[in-house]
Amino acid sequence: MWSMMEMPGGVLLLLILQFVTWNTSVICMEPSSAATSGPSSQSVQFRCGNTVCPKGMDCISNNGVTSCADPCERYTELHHDWRSTDNNINLNPRCDRDVNWQGWYRLFLNQTSANVAERCVQTNRCGTHAPLWITEPHPTQPGVIVNRTVCSHWSSSCCYFSSHTINVKLCKGNYYVYKLVKPSACHLAYCAEVNRTDVAAPLTTPGPGQQGTSQTAAVHHTTNSPTRPDPGSQTFTSAAPTSDTPGTTAVEGQVHLANGGNSSCSGRVEIFLRGQWGTVCDDHWDLVDAQVVCRQLGCGRVLSAPQRARFGQGSGPIWLDDVVCSGSESKLTECRHPGIGSHNCGHYEDAGVVCEVQPGPNSTVSPTTPDPGSQVLTSGTPGTTAVDNSTGDEGQVRLANGGYSSCSGRVEIFLRGQWGTVCDDHWDLVDAQVVCRQLGCGRVLSAPQSARFGQGSGPIWLDDVVCSGSESKLTECWHPGIGSHNCGHNEDAGVVCEVQPGPNSTVSPTTPDPGSQVLTSGTPGTTAVDNSTGVEGQVRLANGGYSSCSGRVEIFLLGQWGTVCDDHWDLVDAQVVCRQLGCGRVLSAPQSARFGQGSGPIWLDDVVCSGSESKLTECPHPGIGSHNCGHYEDAGVVCEVQPGPNSTVSPTTPNPGSQVLTSGTPGTTAVDNSTGDEGQVRLANGGNSSCSGRVEIFLRGQWGTVCDDQWDLVDAQVVCRQLGCGRVLSAPQSARFGQGSGPIWLDDVVCSGSESKLTECRHRGIGSHDCGHNEDAGVVCEVQRPPLQPPQLICGRDEIQIGLNMAAITSMGLNPLSGNLAVPNCSWVRMHNDVVWYEVDAQAGACGNTLRTNRTHAIYSNVLFLYRGNVSFSRPVSLPFSCAYPLDTDTSMNVAIRPVLPFAVGLSGLGSKARASMSLFHTSNFTQPYPSGLITLPVGSPLHVGVSVLVRDPSFVVVLENCYASDSSNPNDTARYFFIQNKCPTDRQQVEVIESGSSQQARFSAVLFLIHGEYSDMYLHCSLSLCDRRSSRCAPSCRRRTSRSVSSSAPLKPLTIGPITWDKSPE
Repeated sequence: MWSMMEMPGGVLLLLILQFVTWNTSVICMEPSSAATSGPSSQSVQFRCGNTVCPKGMDCISNNGVTSCADPCERYTELHHDWRSTDNNINLNPRCDRDVNWQGWYRLFLNQTSANVAERCVQTNRCGTHAPLWITEPHPTQPGVIVNRTVCSHWSSSCCYFSSHTINVKLCKGNYYVYKLVKPSACHLAYCAEVNRTDVAAPLTTPGPGQQGTSQTAAVHHTTNSPTRPDPGSQTFTSAAPTSDTPGTTAVEGQVHLANGGNSSCSGRVEIFLRGQWGTVCDDHWDLVDAQVVCRQLGCGRVLSAPQRARFGQGSGPIWLDDVVCSGSESKLTECRHPGIGSHNCGHYEDAGVVCEVQPGPNSTVSPTTPDPGSQVLTSGTPGTTAVDNSTGDEGQVRLANGGYSSCSGRVEIFLRGQWGTVCDDHWDLVDAQVVCRQLGCGRVLSAPQSARFGQGSGPIWLDDVVCSGSESKLTECWHPGIGSHNCGHNEDAGVVCEVQPGPNSTVSPTTPDPGSQVLTSGTPGTTAVDNSTGVEGQVRLANGGYSSCSGRVEIFLLGQWGTVCDDHWDLVDAQVVCRQLGCGRVLSAPQSARFGQGSGPIWLDDVVCSGSESKLTECPHPGIGSHNCGHYEDAGVVCEVQPGPNSTVSPTTPNPGSQVLTSGTPGTTAVDNSTGDEGQVRLANGGNSSCSGRVEIFLRGQWGTVCDDQWDLVDAQVVCRQLGCGRVLSAPQSARFGQGSGPIWLDDVVCSGSESKLTECRHRGIGSHDCGHNEDAGVVCEVQRPPLQPPQLICGRDEIQIGLNMAAITSMGLNPLSGNLAVPNCSWVRMHNDVVWYEVDAQAGACGNTLRTNRTHAIYSNVLFLYRGNVSFSRPVSLPFSCAYPLDTDTSMNVAIRPVLPFAVGLSGLGSKARASMSLFHTSNFTQPYPSGLITLPVGSPLHVGVSVLVRDPSFVVVLENCYASDSSNPNDTARYFFIQNKCPTDRQQVEVIESGSSQQARFSAVLFLIHGEYSDMYLHCSLSLCDRRSSRCAPSCRRRTSRSVSSSAPLKPLTIGPITWDKSPE
């Protein structure tokens, strides 16, 4: 909910406005056929009084006289090094909304001409929270002024806040000037990059329909721009590239991209529905929705999800609005939306996508519509093409029509010499998991019904399938019988499984010395000790025991390993470390040297990450080596170990390197010549199940098998018990798990059921048998699962997350993926490690969130509704939850809290506390802060003090309660010299409150003299409060002094800056 960026020590040069513009109006001109100006060829002209300025000129004031002038000759230089895209220090975040922008500007970085960034810049760069960038390339034609749309990157969206338009002109000296305007919110600032050495020339290759003119992708952002693709613009469809002309035929639900220029994977999203092409509105449009379009078109990963008709306004119907995809859909129509044609939009809100172009031999993207030759993954021959007349093994399964994913598609099974489908009656995640396991894919993500991957043909072999989850093949699940069904192919079942990661996808555990384990981000699996070398910014975990993803955080900087202090350390910061190391999600962020005290330098302190960083060094902090900590405050992390290729038990035929579950050392590798304990048992060839397989036993120094004569469930239960598995499910005979090798040790085994080991059962005698390996016995046991987990609640800084254990919710007869909040189709849904997570912004009104405040907390509440599986209509089960966020600034972990209320009552949790920062500035425009440390001032100097609190919810503003000076760094010291008391200045001649109670910033100026008549060091202290301006008047009324004001806002921890010492030198 709360996040805060500290204030940097960088210097902001004073902005000098050289010219002031007059009120002007803008005229948009159609481009000529002979000249263009980059991707948007439409130039802009300005009116100056009754005169229309020539192209390339604006109405500019000079010495009080306004006239048409060239902005390349009349501009203000901005020397703001903090605007650099390489600047990741934003301890005092800048906000260009507070700048009085007038006229034209030229940017400089380190005295070198620079441009506004034309790419989505990482958050918390350019000295601000949400960097501003232009969405199209700069113009390439000198002499004209063009429009460029400006977006801001925040919260995983490259265009999070409302976009706006600026004017740009290319000057003859190969530099650009900009007519900048205020952004819509704080903290947003324009980003700058050093100029390119050469300005690219326009393309001269004629496109279709063009005769010798420059080929451009015309993107128009004005009301009189064309609404159809210009001749030469490219339209890319999910079936095949077609021209966007009336009368075009297409498949229902097909999508294509229009006006994307030379890229086949970028453009305005258009969809074919009800016999006509139309557009998609950008309400709720984000990267997840755009990824589905990229997937449907066969393009690569999504790069951005442009809004506001970035690729020009379309025409015709607006088919979809408020689209909310989960990310696993294969088509845009599978995402949730209010209904076809239901919208409240105009074409100026047409959505777009920018996807990577999928590399291939011919550089063009192939259609994803399943044509002959489309890929079918089978359990026998993965990745091979299987067609209707192909052969297979009895019981083999394959997936059809899954597009480019080898682990998604319509389930088909080979029975009685023919391929057929499976009906979706009772089809659920447990059944789908068996298919995923049989195919060698990862965990199940969804179990689509209703022919999601298209209708198959041929027989429907299975219906009403009910699996327990431990089966290795779909045919081992219960069903009424082969060919027995009451379905049509419109009910064909499908699966979406994770693609199993490759051998190099996870980080191996690394033991540096006995008992001390270190996992590093640079060279996974290597041992790093104090004198070891590393890559600058590399992190590792120390003293985490046997876990490769837990331990004390250590970072390699300035040629040496050091630690991180736990001040402000929380789950968001720890998640960045987990990500950098290749581990799974964060579980906790231990403080106070939980994993022991480190040694050497403490490199980082007061780390504040936004959560999107890929490395810890990208997070804001006061500076390398700047801290006030000891090693007893060393920070740690506990991350999930990312599942990898060796995380489950693999098939275990005794070959070199095969893996077998044994009763003595579960999960260890055992081969024919391996050793074991006398009487130890293991299971071989059980697939992905650790509790199924051929029974093998270690006797007389050698592994051997058990004959299936008289083998039954009672005997198999003893094996299940000896291995620590659950109850027995079946006792397969006739070498169901393949024939073993070596001796057959036991035959005619007869157990009573109470034995703890197989050797305690009666049998003929060791080595006495009349069998062959074609009679090797097997077992199928339940995999012993941990107890069902209750719901989880995480009260994060920016979002609230509710985690539902799939098994627990399913056991209650509920569908864990069916949930919605008070506002349907609103929350994010994701799955991780068999937990379904629902996510909602921690903000009033988000998905129906309610906010109430008291003196100490802001409390957000909502309800998650869940529905029963396979029921057409039912009253949902409600799960209320609430998160309370303290309104003070004590350092606190962002904790994942287990529910403290029964399931039927609801969940409650505690979120991280608000943080604030305070800086002293050189001048009254509050743009040039003093660096941290000792500050020397002459007596009688004005103090310009700024306070900042970043609160996600705009309902809250910061109020200056009491500000005072003292000769102690302790804010509770009784000797105080007040500037502001009870929210009001003590002396209006010496104190001016510039801003308090109106935003998330507060500022005041004061003249300071000696305290107690002595030249002693002094400190400034301010106590603050957060006020909910919806229910209170937050701005103090200080017309008359009162003895005491009554506050309705919540107090924050006092802030302190200093020491300040006096300059005794004469003037």
